[in-house]
Amino acid sequence: MGPGGIISLFTLEELDLPDDIAATAFAMNVMSSEGVLVLNPGHVDPGFRGPLTVRIINIRATPKALVFGTPIFTVIFERLPKPTRRGYRANKPRTEREIAFEATDVEQNPKTLLGLLNAGDERPLMTPQEVDRRIMKHWVTLTVLIFSAFATVLAFAAAIFAAIALLPKQKTEPPVLNRSMPRFSAKPSAPVFVAPTPSASPTKP
Repeated sequence: MGPGGIISLFTLEELDLPDDIAATAFAMNVMSSEGVLVLNPGHVDPGFRGPLTVRIINIRATPKALVFGTPIFTVIFERLPKPTRRGYRANKPRTEREIAFEATDVEQNPKTLLGLLNAGDERPLMTPQEVDRRIMKHWVTLTVLIFSAFATVLAFAAAIFAAIALLPKQKTEPPVLNRSMPRFSAKPSAPVFVAPTPSASPTKP
């Protein structure tokens, strides 16, 4: 059993309590001194028959081997003043109990202290898989944000160019000359001299 490991097991010994005998199981101190925490099975009802189930947690920093047949707790028996009329009646054969218990144990119970701490919603620790998942989620979110910002800039630029293209274009026409105004040549014309015509002499009679 590795550090922080949790195992469930059945006791090798079996109890067969009559209806006037109750029992209480206590973990042995020698186990806790070795760094192994044996959860207390607690009260055993009168009329119970079969092995006890127990969960063991390795609170050491190193692995711990459990040898078959190692004592793990002490049972104290108590005689009742008279037999109970409602004794334990859910007794099943050992094999049937083991199969049912193992199915529940595999499905519901954590196998390590880390799994136990991370079983609730407010988990103080994260598994390596969850760390990897959160890192991947962070980078995916950042990449999507960058691409979204880039797409927004491109869309804004496209909208500006489209607005410029839709603006009405003003046609520039050459100035129109006023036809009523006289035109003057840029170069002055040469003066024109007219030769005087000799007047005819009067005819004498």
